[in-house]
Amino acid sequence: MSKVYTYMVLAVGLTFLFKFAGLPFTGIENALSWMGLSTEATGISLGTFFLAVAVLFIVGTGTGIAISFITKSPSETYIIAPIALGIFTVFASVVSSIISYTKAFGFIYYIAWLLLAPLLVAFGIAIIQFWRGYD
Repeated sequence: MSKVYTYMVLAVGLTFLFKFAGLPFTGIENALSWMGLSTEATGISLGTFFLAVAVLFIVGTGTGIAISFITKSPSETYIIAPIALGIFTVFASVVSSIISYTKAFGFIYYIAWLLLAPLLVAFGIAIIQFWRGYD
């Protein structure tokens, strides 16, 4: 499995883990409610989930075609690269929120920096390597 796929799965897993653990975020609530997921006792509903998936693939394909045309990448990046970039953007928002949230907790703030900042940088590097064809 390539690096960008591994980081995508890791970022999505950590985002949901942090959200369902009750940590406050700035970027994930709207995306979760748009997909029909909630953290209340009502559980998961499929309200606009399929619409969200269809819109994600349509917008992702358009963006991926533009990026792949410019970078002369293979055809699979039409779908994978924009999704990876979207996940990276949401995960960057989550990391920023967690680091801001932990400022009042002393040494936990530094542990959050040590664990999450290198993960975010490595994910960004993996996306760049994927676009260049080295992944």
